[in-house]
Amino acid sequence: TNNDQKYLSLVRRVDFLEFDTNGVLVINVNTKAFNLILSQESQPTMLVDDQNNIISTNQPGYLGKKLNSIINSKNILDGKTGIFQGDLEGEPIHIFVEAIPLENSLNKVRVVSIIADEDIVGNANRFRRMGVIVAAVSVCVALLLIYYISKLLSNRLIKLSEQINLVGKGNFNTRILIDGEDEIGQLSKQLGVMVNNTRNLLNEVYESNRQKTLLER
Repeated sequence: TNNDQKYLSLVRRVDFLEFDTNGVLVINVNTKAFNLILSQESQPTMLVDDQNNIISTNQPGYLGKKLNSIINSKNILDGKTGIFQGDLEGEPIHIFVEAIPLENSLNKVRVVSIIADEDIVGNANRFRRMGVIVAAVSVCVALLLIYYISKLLSNRLIKLSEQINLVGKGNFNTRILIDGEDEIGQLSKQLGVMVNNTRNLLNEVYESNRQKTLLER
């Protein structure tokens, strides 16, 4: 109404009963504020009236157009709300439509958001790739830990086996000592005690035989 510009207006009839007359109160809404709010959305979002006029949007090219020039879904153009499938410039999309409740209003206002299927699938694929990477890294770390622990245990067992073989060949001066408080370390300590006892016993037998030889002489 003002310089042939279109406005989103709140219109109410005001009755003056004592004068038996009435008037009309018209409040024009600043659509730039709506555009600023919608600009924070990452996906194309529009504010649409019940005549499918695009009142406000974060897409400058859509402003002032009819919704049917962008979306060809009959359900949406008929004023229905919910989640719908459609296409935009040949690309499959999902359309989310939600009504804005207005008290004592003859008109309806809806919020229409468009999300491309590629964006939805892209997010799923990104999370899937992230999951595969995390799983692969976890498996690699687990394999490295298993290899390191197995290598450590096998080296200690090989060292203990070599020391036991030396003792088995009669070398009781071999020192059996494997660090650690686990089963291998405990076994090493027990074998060390057994070797010391055997060496002491042999020394006692040798000393006894030497004394016996001296007595015989």
